Amino acid sequence: MDSVVTQYFAAYRDLLWHFNCRQEYYIKGMIGYNWEIIYDDETFFLEYWQGAGRRARCLVVLQGEWPLIYLEKDYAMVVAIDCVKLGFVLETRLNKTDFDEMYRRIYRG
Repeated sequence: MDSVVTQYFAAYRDLLWHFNCRQEYYIKGMIGYNWEIIYDDETFFLEYWQGAGRRARCLVVLQGEWPLIYLEKDYAMVVAIDCVKLGFVLETRLNKTDFDEMYRRIYRG
């Protein structure tokens, strides 16, 4: 498991470097999606969909007055706000939680 986590974070750093991106963002892989930037009432949106499927829309982050988009050859990274669940990958050796006690309180088992 340790090598999988290490490889994931190395690939993540490489991806940000590839786009010359100075900030860290949650990365959502959208290979195979159609997309467009829509300007509506002084706001930019990213709209994305697959095939004839339902379109999803999220709010694009601005840098100054323009959408924050990193372009690199065949790919674009659009920085937008979308509702997501985040999985925080943390080192267990730095954990201060007593999981047995926590589970007992939650599940009363």
